[in-house]
Amino acid sequence: MTMVNSQQILELAGTSRWTRMTHGKLDALERFASTTRTWETASRRKMLDDLRQVPLAPRSAGYVHPEQTAGVQSYRRESGATELTPAELVWLQRLPLEPERVSHGDAVRLAGMAATIDRQTSPSSHQLVQSVWGPVKELHDHQQAAHELEVLRASPPPKLPASVLDALTEALTEENPDWPLAGAQERALELLGQQINERDRYLAAAERALQERITAVENAASERTALVR
Repeated sequence: MTMVNSQQILELAGTSRWTRMTHGKLDALERFASTTRTWETASRRKMLDDLRQVPLAPRSAGYVHPEQTAGVQSYRRESGATELTPAELVWLQRLPLEPERVSHGDAVRLAGMAATIDRQTSPSSHQLVQSVWGPVKELHDHQQAAHELEVLRASPPPKLPASVLDALTEALTEENPDWPLAGAQERALELLGQQINERDRYLAAAERALQERITAVENAASERTALVR
């Protein structure tokens, strides 16, 4: 039984973004093979060596949305308070009217406040907080989706070395001893094509989803602005 089988090769071939985690998978395959002393062939060795030379996608810090920070979960209101307290009202009134001028720390506090004021028990306070938080949330929703789209477009899928096809053909031949070499080569090409097409469909769907998020936020902001006017 081969250590680097056809399924493992196809999983590597379908990787949409080549990162240090991908290199970790290569390391794991190599460690397992070396400890069991079953590093099979030069063909698969060359494939893994070649894959290590595939350029890594540029590293990018994730966008920190105020809703997704620990500060939201840790936000605490005065014990027993249902409506906004005088201190909270004063704080809300002091926030800038323009969402882009609200600091990240204030946005986190605002998100926490929005999450803790119940719509059913405190409808007026809930409406007031949402009227302030809504535009700030829209801004960060838009910036987060735009950031993720930029990262996606900056990291096209890698070009696979020819040794991947050679290693896959060899693995299929070993897994199917009755197949002729020409049949294994044809099947390897077919499987690789399917894997790459699936990878590309996934990336296209991810890009469409991000574009839809951006459009939805922009439409919501336009509707809100029209209502205010």
